[in-house]
Amino acid sequence: MSPKASEVTTSSLLRAYQTEVSRQKAMVRKAEFAQQRLVFVVGALRQLYTDENFVNLLRAEGLATLPKYLSERVWSSASPK
Repeated sequence: MSPKASEVTTSSLLRAYQTEVSRQKAMVRKAEFAQQRLVFVVGALRQLYTDENFVNLLRAEGLATLPKYLSERVWSSASPK
């Protein structure tokens, strides 16, 4: 490798920094979107579970349980966060 190829310049550092900032911003947007969807699903499930007919239908179809994490979110408090 030539000495020129391994040199770190201010412009190469700036490009690397900007690339990383863009990557992290995209990750934050995706996480916020996922959080919004989770809040929506939890709210919808809370509302659906107040309908006795819906609960009976789930039981009849063998779908009366939720995954642990989702169950904890749905039943942890009565109001959405």
